[in-house]
Amino acid sequence: MSCESRLRSSIGELAKIKRILFPYQEVYDDDDERWSDAEAWTWKADFDDASESKEDKNSSNWIQSCLISVSDQSEVLVITHEDRYVVLSSKWEKKNQKEVQRYYLTYPISNTSNGIGETITSVLCVPIKSLQKSSEGMPDWICVILGFNTGCVRMYTVNGDLLMTEAFHDEPVHHLKFHRSPANPANQEFSVLYQKIIIVVEGIGLFNSLRACRSHIAKGRALYGTGDLHSHHPPLHYRKLSLQEQGRINDCFVLGTNAPTQFDHLVTASVAGGFQARYNNSPPVATGILSLGSQPYCAWHYAVEGSAAPLLSDVAYALASKVTSKLFSKTSGWLGWGGGATDSTSPKPKDKQLTEPATPVYPRYGLADSLREALSVSVSPNEKLAAITDSLGRVVLLDLLRGIAVRMWKGYRDAQCAWITAWEEMVQPRAKVSGSETSATPRMVSFLVIYITKRGILEIWTPQQGTRVAAFNCCKGAKLIGTNAGSSIDNDQLQCCLLTPDGKLEEVVVPFHCSLKGDSSQKARDLHVLQQLRNELLHSASTTSFDLLMDIRHASIVSQGLDLLLECRHPVDPHAFVKCLDSIISHKQYSKADAIDAESRLLLSRIRLLSRLARLYIHLKSMQSQPPDYDTVISASHISLQDVANALHVNEDEIARTVLHCTTVTAQLPNSQSAIEIHAFLCAFELSISHGTSEDCVRLKPTLSHDDRKALSSWIWGTIFSRNIDLLDELAVILKSSSISPEDLVSMLMDYWLHLNSPALPNLPHFHKLLKILSNSAGPEYFSNTESPSPWWQNLQHLLSKSCNLEQACCAALVVRSVMAEFEKRKINRLNDKGAENTDVNMDDSMNDWEDMSIDFCSWNVLSKQLEDLSYLSRLIHYVPAHLREAQSRNLDYVVEEKDLDKLEFSLATVLQKGRGAVSELIARWLTQNLLEAEIIFETATETRENSDQSITDADAELAPEADKLSTGTSEETSVIQDLFRDLSQHLPFSTQHDVILLNVAVEYAAMWIRNPKNMKLLQRSLETILPIRSNLLRHGICRTLWSMSFFPIFQDLAILIDKTGRLPKNFTSRKISLPSPDQAVPFLEITMKLLDTATSSAMSCEIEPPLFIRYDDIWSTCEGATPMQEVAIRHRLINIDLVLLHHQLAQTLHLVASLEIKGVHVFSLFDQRVGRSAFFKDLHSYPPLPSQEADPTVVHNRLQFLKQVISKAIEYMEHNQSLALDYVNQAVKLGYEWNVDVDELRIKYVDLLYLNHMDHLAHEVLPSIGSNETLGSTLLVAAGRRLKDVLKPSDTSALSPTTTAWLSELSSDTRGAALEPNPTATKTLALLVECLRRIPNESSDHFIANELHSLLSALHSTSLN
Repeated sequence: MSCESRLRSSIGELAKIKRILFPYQEVYDDDDERWSDAEAWTWKADFDDASESKEDKNSSNWIQSCLISVSDQSEVLVITHEDRYVVLSSKWEKKNQKEVQRYYLTYPISNTSNGIGETITSVLCVPIKSLQKSSEGMPDWICVILGFNTGCVRMYTVNGDLLMTEAFHDEPVHHLKFHRSPANPANQEFSVLYQKIIIVVEGIGLFNSLRACRSHIAKGRALYGTGDLHSHHPPLHYRKLSLQEQGRINDCFVLGTNAPTQFDHLVTASVAGGFQARYNNSPPVATGILSLGSQPYCAWHYAVEGSAAPLLSDVAYALASKVTSKLFSKTSGWLGWGGGATDSTSPKPKDKQLTEPATPVYPRYGLADSLREALSVSVSPNEKLAAITDSLGRVVLLDLLRGIAVRMWKGYRDAQCAWITAWEEMVQPRAKVSGSETSATPRMVSFLVIYITKRGILEIWTPQQGTRVAAFNCCKGAKLIGTNAGSSIDNDQLQCCLLTPDGKLEEVVVPFHCSLKGDSSQKARDLHVLQQLRNELLHSASTTSFDLLMDIRHASIVSQGLDLLLECRHPVDPHAFVKCLDSIISHKQYSKADAIDAESRLLLSRIRLLSRLARLYIHLKSMQSQPPDYDTVISASHISLQDVANALHVNEDEIARTVLHCTTVTAQLPNSQSAIEIHAFLCAFELSISHGTSEDCVRLKPTLSHDDRKALSSWIWGTIFSRNIDLLDELAVILKSSSISPEDLVSMLMDYWLHLNSPALPNLPHFHKLLKILSNSAGPEYFSNTESPSPWWQNLQHLLSKSCNLEQACCAALVVRSVMAEFEKRKINRLNDKGAENTDVNMDDSMNDWEDMSIDFCSWNVLSKQLEDLSYLSRLIHYVPAHLREAQSRNLDYVVEEKDLDKLEFSLATVLQKGRGAVSELIARWLTQNLLEAEIIFETATETRENSDQSITDADAELAPEADKLSTGTSEETSVIQDLFRDLSQHLPFSTQHDVILLNVAVEYAAMWIRNPKNMKLLQRSLETILPIRSNLLRHGICRTLWSMSFFPIFQDLAILIDKTGRLPKNFTSRKISLPSPDQAVPFLEITMKLLDTATSSAMSCEIEPPLFIRYDDIWSTCEGATPMQEVAIRHRLINIDLVLLHHQLAQTLHLVASLEIKGVHVFSLFDQRVGRSAFFKDLHSYPPLPSQEADPTVVHNRLQFLKQVISKAIEYMEHNQSLALDYVNQAVKLGYEWNVDVDELRIKYVDLLYLNHMDHLAHEVLPSIGSNETLGSTLLVAAGRRLKDVLKPSDTSALSPTTTAWLSELSSDTRGAALEPNPTATKTLALLVECLRRIPNESSDHFIANELHSLLSALHSTSLN
């Protein structure tokens, strides 16, 4: 980067601004509008010419008569003229769809100064920083300060609101300046310069007063609708100093507070007072002021801060002076000629404001020049140097610390000066010093900017000793504006800008390196040319860009220019690029190889490699521009398997078996959208320069993305496959001269071939010849060793094994093996006869001596067989059974989303890496992703059709045409799947065994349920897949696997939760359980019980089953990876059947509690506390202590009460679902047997509830199974008594004995039975009493009551019949 003057912004509505500032002058928007006036063609007198030329001159130099100030961030610009001023603010706009530029736009209301006869003599923009913590230190708003010829200083907001008015002195204001100390930025001062008076205001107090006034105006506008309210602000703290002993003062600068050392203090005292000088012991702190003008040229004034301890003589002198002045004032009043008479006769005018007197300040030293008058001063940001313009057209550079002139520029009349600070770009922003990280401070340099108004030249100098850095031709009559932002590293702050008469604000930018090199340096010149090249490439890469690159001589900068050219995104002419590279190589600077340095040699090597790559690009581009040969297209359409077999020197059957789905379509041509420009082509390679140790070469970038690599390979080889095969020899010469590594070329060729959709017969001869050409171009280091595998063929094996396009990889393996056979035969002939090194090889003869081939050929035979086997697997995996998936999706109420689908892309390397079970796992994953049953690949198409017909529900009957179409589609897809699986089974018989596939499918469905726990049908499908497994040992092992993977964690959490709460909670939101809701608990427990039953039955049958021998296919001979699922299943130890039965009891108990919604049951209390509970949730193959048959009486009682609750709850389901209720009762009875509970008591409870609910027919079926007749009879008698109590009238019971009557009165009413059957038949009650009399002993009192009730009911029944 070099120095530049770039457009930062421009002023909009410039004509409107001129009308506001110059209301008495006619302003045109365009100079051409002057000719529209008819009077422009009339003759004028001679005396009008002078006035007209003067008017034109003033209109072109209008900006010179204005006062201008801009803020540090360039967001506000103020322009004043006489008594008018305008405030402009910045906005961002888009123009021509390019970068956003900043424009200045005026506010809607123009502001003018108040007062008659006042003119603005100075203007200043001061940023007021924000006090908020979020934006501390940033400018909050801008204050516009105006100085007038009356001595008033007014402060406004950018909207024109008057904040305050101060009259420090009654002379015109010359300058307004704002000083910020570079050492302490918080120390800020505002200075006002009058003719010889300077006012220094404390910055903090001024800012607080301005904030208070602005807030007062805002409140007044909010409350009263106006902001014109008089605001009272505290008085400003300022110092009023009078600069003495100088004839005329044009400008000044406050140097800040100076604290001299003791030595400097003594030197100053001795120089000022001589040897006998009196001095204070402590050096006073003084504020330095540099004043410029005439007599002297410049002077350094120092105003002492505070007051030092006075000497005794000074005190006496001051006291005598005060007494004398007091006496004089008294006597003059008595005599009538003093101040009193004057006051009475001539009073002061009231409109003139009284000002306090100024403190005189005397200069300590200065520069005297009677013929020179200083006009203006511009101080550097570090306040060490100052540039002064004078009346003699000179620019003098002063050293402010030493007070001397260090440099002078002549011939700069009416010059304007400013400063620019440049910061060094740090490569490493942090550095470690003494073990701690510290922030490294970048270096800073200041440049002096001099603008010559009349000549329109802008120069940039290194101030003290350097030469001119740069010079620009710019507009005449502009104004150079400098700000105080040079001490900040913020690049957005404006330091120096040039405002032109046409309203453009151009910023001057100077880089740091310009201070290090002079104008005569070749490197600095090259850097300037490099910047021009960068600017040129932003628009286009034309011939000018190449001329600029050829104009650079320094090697490192030429390399940077090449980088810029390669990174350019505009189209580059390849021929012009090659010509430019050749011109650089042929330059005399690089003609002598011995005389150039190492950097130049590296550049030459890089340019030569780039030139070779560019020539290859031009050759490939010319091939693409030509249409395909007619003979090539015709021959490609008539090619046969025999032709390909003859070209590859292999059997026709092998070609037919490998290229099963061949088409006659040639390779895909690269379209126009995929065309690669030369910069993308060159940037895809990296240049490997050997530094003289070996030949330079070109390699593909390792960081090249997969898509870019694919596009590059398609662009290079796509066109070649469509051309005549005889043209490939010419291409071989170009490829060899390009210096691209043969390894990378063959890698790109393989990438292109493996990304084709399907193998095409016409492409095989081209691919064979190209591979042969690239193999011949490889160096001897790839084929030198005859005992070990060749690196060349091993690299090709690696590329093919990583390809997921297995059909293309299988064809490529066949072609590579054919080329390798020729090389192997050539190697054998070379060993046998050294003289036959260059003889051609007859491939027909070479194929007959395979016993002489090396280990490479054997490994390629194995690779070809592996790729062929996996190609059949790829055809099955990539088949999409859409109709079958839709049908199964309806059955399972589940839709497989795209995010849940795994891309079943696999290669030979990934399959070998995953292990011996990878093929079975891929088949199982394909089945589960399509929601297919595992048996579908083993059944016939007819059986599958019947199953699919049965899956159509009644709801689908309305959609009969769609159902028939779906059934037809499923039958066809099933047939295709079975055919593909049959072909795969012939190549991989052991990986496609029935039990092996079912094992993996069960695991995949269980894993799918874990990801989607809401759908319990997936878990049910997993269990259904286990049942058809033929081997009991494998079925037992997969049950163990599923128990530990899916069932055990949830089963344990669910058991602990139900035991803790005593019931099934209504939701699981605050529970640590994997089930989404309690609705899944019941089906989960049902499936758990089935799994435990399956594991138990399989374990019982394993003992009589012969040992299982697992075999694998030949593809896995050297495979190492994950353990196959069948081995995992076999390695499981046999389960402890008693422990499994105990868990089955727990699962059945949980299922009853969850399904019947039983409350208050703690399931663990139903098991032995000491032995039974400790056995839960142990490994199923372990043998912990188990409970005995004789349980604790408390546990037996709890079990009996729980089972009675189950039966009671089951009776409530009798009306709605009788079969489900009977199933619950059977489960309770079964648990009673397993828990050694009195089952007769459960059945008696069951019978009692049946009679209570008037289900006599079900009760009669249960009665024969009950062994306790006496207890049963008493229970039946109570049931019959409840019925008779509600039926018998008081008159009917008169015939009964008192004992029977009292017994009936003690019974409760049969309200539930009355609700179910209001008038039960007497026949049912008589049958019930007969059962009672049959089971109650005769000597029992209940027998008497039953007999008496039976007699009464029989008599009543007979009476009713009569």
